[in-house]
Amino acid sequence: MKINYLLLLKIVALEILYSVALFFVSFFALWGYFGEGAGAESPRAILCGQIATCIVLFPPIIFNIYKMFAPNGKQNSLTYLGAQIVIILLFVCAYYKGFIGI
Repeated sequence: MKINYLLLLKIVALEILYSVALFFVSFFALWGYFGEGAGAESPRAILCGQIATCIVLFPPIIFNIYKMFAPNGKQNSLTYLGAQIVIILLFVCAYYKGFIGI
């Protein structure tokens, strides 16, 4: 089993694009729904923000785990494992830099 670097680049780029696009969609949707001020600091708004963050973070991770153990994807399991590691490292860096919070 070898790492397919072109596939790895495509996977990581697609997952980053997905995460960034969904982050902005959820940001503007939640901002449009809760607005500014006291409504945006309510417990319901904070819970919705945490749920939106989980919706942004977990699908790329679940996709990589699925593709690693899929019956037809055994030859690319190292590629998906590498993509999983890169995505988790990006999310951890974004968490520690303060871009995302749970």
